[in-house]
Order: sequence, then C-alpha cells, then structure tokens
Amino acid sequence: MNLGAENIASTYYLWHKFDNRFIPNEIFKKKSFGTRVGNISYRFTKLFLLDYPLTFVLPSIQHERFGHGSRVTEFNGTIISVSIALPPPFQFSFPSNGYLSSNLSTTQQELMISAGGCEANEILGNIIRKNILLDNELDYHNAFQYLYANNDLSGYVSFAPNISGSDITSYVTNINGYYGNSKIKTEQLQLYAALSILLDPINYYSFNSLFNGYIWKGKNKSKIHLIRITDNIKYLPKFKFGLTPYGPELTLQNYFKDRGKLYSLNIGRSDGSIGNSWRLGAEVWNVKLNDRLSLNFSGQIWNQQNINFYVNNQLENSEDFGGLFINTVNYDFYSKENVLGFTLQLGYKSKGFSVGENLNSGLIIRGGLTFRLKPVENKT
Repeated sequence: MNLGAENIASTYYLWHKFDNRFIPNEIFKKKSFGTRVGNISYRFTKLFLLDYPLTFVLPSIQHERFGHGSRVTEFNGTIISVSIALPPPFQFSFPSNGYLSSNLSTTQQELMISAGGCEANEILGNIIRKNILLDNELDYHNAFQYLYANNDLSGYVSFAPNISGSDITSYVTNINGYYGNSKIKTEQLQLYAALSILLDPINYYSFNSLFNGYIWKGKNKSKIHLIRITDNIKYLPKFKFGLTPYGPELTLQNYFKDRGKLYSLNIGRSDGSIGNSWRLGAEVWNVKLNDRLSLNFSGQIWNQQNINFYVNNQLENSEDFGGLFINTVNYDFYSKENVLGFTLQLGYKSKGFSVGENLNSGLIIRGGLTFRLKPVENKT
C-alpha cells in the first residue's frame, strides 16, 4: 500500500507540474466581463475533461490494486483481475477487483480485504496532507486528489453504503457475523464518516483552492492557515475514522508546524462497539541534518483486540500490546533548481493492525528515488 501511494502521488505530482508549466490558465487576454466568463468556462471544462478523470483513475488504482490487492496477496490469495473505469459520465461502471481467497483465511483477514481499498487511499491522503502542510500552500491539483483519496472511506460510507457486495456491506456483514448481535450498524459508520468530512480543515481549504482559487480566480495555488500557538509553532487538528479487524477506530490527529519541520500526534480509540482498544502515534518529518540529508520518524504503540490470521498455513494470534517504529533517511545527491535523491526506510513492527502494514510482525525495509522540480509560477 505504501509503495502504491508513493508512486501514485509521484505520478500525480509530475502531471500537475506539467500542467502548471505548459497548459495556460487563461485563453482570453483582454480584460472584460465576457472574457472573464470565457476563462472561467475554459478552466471548468479543462478541469472536467482532464483533471477529473485522472484524479478518479489514480486513487482507483490505489484502492483496487494496492489496497484490496495488497491484502489479498498478503493473505496468500490470488488476484484474478483489476478493472479500472473512468468516472461518470465518461463511463458508468465501477472499478473492481476480482480475487480468490486462500483456503486458509480467517474472517478477520476477509474483513481487512474488504477494508483494504479505503485503507490504501488513507495512506495516499496522508502523503498529500503532509506535503501540503510542509509546503504551507495548496495547489489545486493536490486539493482535487486530496478530496478523493482522503475521503474515500467517508464518501463510500456516506453515499453508497448499502450496495450489494460493496466493501462496506461486506465489512458490516462479516464483522457482525464474527462477533454477533449486530454490533456494527451502517448508521453509526455514516455518523463517523460525516464527522471525518466536516472535522478536516484541509477539506475546506481544498474546496477553496479548487473552486475559488483555480476556477474563479485562475490561481494554481492558494494559501492555507494554521492556528498560531507561538511565533514559530502552528497547529492544525483533524478527526478521522478507519476500519480495523476489530471494528471502527476513531482518531484525533494533531499537526504541529515549527518552521520547516512537521510533527503529528495521533490519539486513537475504538468506538466501544466491540471491546476497547487504543493507539498512540507520533511522526516527525523534515529533520534536516544538512542541506542534503534529512530524517523522518514514525512510531506507534497500541493495545488491541484479538486478531487471528494465517501466515504460511500457520494460524497466528495477536492481542494486547504492540507497536512499530520506522526511521526514514532522505539524501539529495543532486540539488540545484531541481532535486534528485533517494530515500531509505528501516523499521520494525510487532503483530497487530497498523494502517498499510502486514498483520504479522517483521522488519520494514523500503527504498526509492525522490525528486522535486523547480516551482512554476501561475500562468496567464
């Protein structure tokens, strides 16, 4: 899931850099009421014909292949097909993932396959949000992608919760069958979804950047504003909910910006429908050691309900305390107007559920190339 999210975010980054550099925001130069209406109509048409399909397709790939598909392969299942469609009105079919589960698969593993699509887009949303807060501004491309990826689960639960065979109906049916007594109801998930949409300030900034900034004013980028605590430290809270193998989890995310560094403190707890569990998480980004070398840190501790899952035909069990820690090293080996470098993640996770990670314990090792292109000014 992390691999898919990083590569899809990078692909979209290249698109919005290309768009900002080569596709104009205005086609009529003369200033008048008629030309203003014409330019607004042009930007809306371009958004609909180009940005909208791309913004739909890329998170759909993350949802189907790197979300459901990652959980399927983790649990020794087989991906049969991945179908990605254009959004309405270009097409009226839904993206889908066909798979066969392993012969040895627990109900909780099936729960995570159902939840895996939205889980993967939560990771993509986290990456976009982190970049927005580090940049302290919001490009309308990122705004559009954030609204889709970050609100994938909340939108699914709010507007299409009862479609037969959907991720949400499968999750609710299976978890109530596993724990009994209809403990999880669609209506309570819809409440959490509404709160997740309403209590996320970046959603409002994204709508402003997309419609007021780009369509109305023709600006690619809009400023965002955080709550000032001191001259250097600013703060932004956010509420979210997610689906786990043991029910819904509600989280308060607290972001702190101290000049070039970004911190996050997350406090999560189950909603009490199925026992009690909690999670504490902290992240730090962009700790610079010099002009070329920087570090990121991520850690969690938790106390969780019982989780049963198979690993190599062996039934494993996870319960109570656990955690993970990941250290990321970023090194820029070419740094001028455009930056090229590499990143290496090293960490360890105990047994248990953490968004985007395997249920089993083990080392975490990831690596890749990084790049950052010269900023492009708004065009006319």
